[in-house]
Amino acid sequence: MGQLPDGKLHIYFLDIGQGDATLIVTPGGNRILIDVGPPGVIPEPLRHAIGWIDDRIDLMVLTQYDQDHAGGALALMDQFDVRQAMVIGVQQGTAMQEAIGKKMRERGVPVWIGYSATDFWLDRGVEMDVIWPEVSLAGKYVPKVNESSLVSRIVVGGRAVLLGTADIGIPSEEKLLMSGIDLHADILKVGHHGSRFSSGDDFLRAVRPQFSSISVGSKNRYGHPTAETLERLARVGTKIFRTDQMGTVEMVVDPVNGRVERIIRQR
Repeated sequence: MGQLPDGKLHIYFLDIGQGDATLIVTPGGNRILIDVGPPGVIPEPLRHAIGWIDDRIDLMVLTQYDQDHAGGALALMDQFDVRQAMVIGVQQGTAMQEAIGKKMRERGVPVWIGYSATDFWLDRGVEMDVIWPEVSLAGKYVPKVNESSLVSRIVVGGRAVLLGTADIGIPSEEKLLMSGIDLHADILKVGHHGSRFSSGDDFLRAVRPQFSSISVGSKNRYGHPTAETLERLARVGTKIFRTDQMGTVEMVVDPVNGRVERIIRQR
């Protein structure tokens, strides 16, 4: 780890306990961090992945502002050079959301509101395709913020390599199914840390993931991942990787055909 770029696409499911943090390093060395985990955790596993020489984070994505997704944002901006950010538009009305927004303004970080029309070319041949929510929710309040979490695909050479589902539940999964969008992806970042309220059978059959990663803390109080979700994943024949059991999981992807070449587990 920390010896990039090497011409490959690297996807790290960082071991940050009960929360989400996914680092993507493109073939050209651009760094995209999707969620930053709970407070006080992200610097160490991120340094282990990218090394100590270059502090750059080209794009920080916050799929929502709950502590387990956005709690590390202030420390990240203090210790790393965050160049751009994409955030959920929903106003959750928390002190943490206000503090993050204030620091981004102080640092002059350009901020994009993520929804289905907000896509990024991350590198040559590598695209971040946001597919949920359908419309901008900038400045709006929603009663169930999980269902408005940013959902995106990483597409390499036209092939959907990674589908990151944040904390959406089955209601939003069903709306995505009804939209008619092709949800297939080789890797699924399992929704809501393996909660029984996410990863429905119909959704998993549409995604058909070869690999599934669950970002989850050891012996967490929610019982994640639940037996029901693990059974549903098993029914589609996906290979499951868990950060509570394996530490940080790194998947190395061929930048030409988009296929997973190697999987490296931290422990």
